[in-house]
Amino acid sequence: MSSYAGVLRGLVQEARNLGFLKPTASLRKMLLLSELNRQPRASQRSLAACAGISVSVANEYLSGFLDGGLATRRSINQRDYAYALTREGQAYLTDQLLRYLREVFVLSNSARAEIALYLEGLLRRENVSRLAVYPAGDVAESILDALENSDIDIAGILDDDRGRQGMTLHGHDVLAGKHLADLSVDAVLVATYQHREAILSRLEAIELHGAKVVCL
Repeated sequence: MSSYAGVLRGLVQEARNLGFLKPTASLRKMLLLSELNRQPRASQRSLAACAGISVSVANEYLSGFLDGGLATRRSINQRDYAYALTREGQAYLTDQLLRYLREVFVLSNSARAEIALYLEGLLRRENVSRLAVYPAGDVAESILDALENSDIDIAGILDDDRGRQGMTLHGHDVLAGKHLADLSVDAVLVATYQHREAILSRLEAIELHGAKVVCL
């Protein structure tokens, strides 16, 4: 398997865990072929688990790979087999990985635009032009990415984790909450869902100097 395909494998496997994206037959075929290419002696049960399907359905896919010339099979013992992708199977897997990657990019760009539209509307309603984001997690990174080309001025990122303080996120300094007063912001955007209540409690102990607290 080419190096980029190996890098993509983890991303592909994560797709079946996403609640808003239903796995398709194309995705399952790609998952199975990718797993066979990585582990030729993978059991039917592990293959089924990889694609999130039953063993019987996995067997149907495997039969299709053999009949379609995408893979070959040799017997190891009376119960186990080893699979190998043919040249056609390797080419098919590479093509499907590239198609998947393109679709991920399209979806990512679309989601980014939707997030930016939502955030700009939210902050406009709150009359916010200069913003601090708290804390510096994955949600904050998505917010910074979405607002990169907006008129909103990101003054800084706040976080209570000393390991994150002093770092930068999308070019913005990560500061301790006590530095909020130094930023002169209109609002603090709470960039977490799981720890929202904890962040709101911490903000109550910080002198906001007139800054609003805005939640997603």
